[in-house]
Amino acid sequence: MLLYHAMMLAPMFILAEMSVGWIVAIAAVLLGGIYVWGLHRRVRQFRRALESGSTAELPVDASSLGELATAINRRLRDHAEQTTRAQSQLDEVTRTLRATPIAVIALDAKQRVLGLNPAAARLLACDEMQARGRLLQELALEPALNAFIDEALAASGVAATQLEMKHSRGDRGEDRAHVLSASSEPLEMKYGPHGIVLSLVDVTRARQLEAMRSEFAANVSHELRTPITTIRGFVDTLTQLGRSDLDRSERFLAIVQRSVVRLSAIVEDILTLSLLEDPTRHAALETKRIPLLEIMQECAEDLAHTAELREVSIAMEDPDGSPPRRPCDGESIAGDSGRHKSPLERHSSCARRFDRDSARLGRFRFVGH
Repeated sequence: MLLYHAMMLAPMFILAEMSVGWIVAIAAVLLGGIYVWGLHRRVRQFRRALESGSTAELPVDASSLGELATAINRRLRDHAEQTTRAQSQLDEVTRTLRATPIAVIALDAKQRVLGLNPAAARLLACDEMQARGRLLQELALEPALNAFIDEALAASGVAATQLEMKHSRGDRGEDRAHVLSASSEPLEMKYGPHGIVLSLVDVTRARQLEAMRSEFAANVSHELRTPITTIRGFVDTLTQLGRSDLDRSERFLAIVQRSVVRLSAIVEDILTLSLLEDPTRHAALETKRIPLLEIMQECAEDLAHTAELREVSIAMEDPDGSPPRRPCDGESIAGDSGRHKSPLERHSSCARRFDRDSARLGRFRFVGH
């Protein structure tokens, strides 16, 4: 009997043990699935955060992903700091380029404009934003500039020269020719061949000043020759006259004195060149109302002696042929007497020097105001 009951209960114990095992297995599978699902969800969160480029830190917990999240957060902070520093440096470079008077243009290998600063936009008379992506030839039909860019691209981006742009814009928007000092450096491109960074420095004013200095230096000897010749001629005459003719001696001495003053004025002209170069010092130039007839009379007297030696006459008359009238308020100009007399003396001196002897040296004629 007992054996019978034992045989009947044995399968039940076996089934009970098997049920517990299945329950444990199923629970383990469920718990594992929940853990894996949670892990997968966290991984997807990390991936979305990294792919979005968000600078927000990832959530950190005590799970096995906590250390990974901590490391990723540290790298994100480092990356954010580096990005901030790079952006700050880029802003500084951008502000510098926008403030510089040097025209800077970035071009790709096909001469398309990648970017330019305001100075370049003014030079090319174009809009900064609209110029980007366009060929430079569309913005500036300048053969010299286009040839220089071709040369720079062929030379791996490094080139330098001086050129003239005939249709560029001035600071006030007017069309005028510019003399430019052009240079280029290679521009590395992430994809494709390298471009160039083109810088254009306007040296027009410097060229004008150089020409002014050269002209001034060439004229100095001529300016000095007239008063020196006058002084030498009248000193020789005074030596011959002695004290026999005091009236003529006094008149000649007055002319010599004026020539000495003229020499001093020429020295002052050399200093005046620096005033002309500096607009802030233009007020230092001395101007006043000067009678025209007075300038003409002094010029005629200064040239009279050397003219007489060649039997050349100097005549002054009004348009109607009558003797010149006395100076009046209406017959004057504003300026410096020495500087106004200089071109008149130079013109008369050249005519006297290169004309034939025994000639009549034109007329000084006052034609009104």
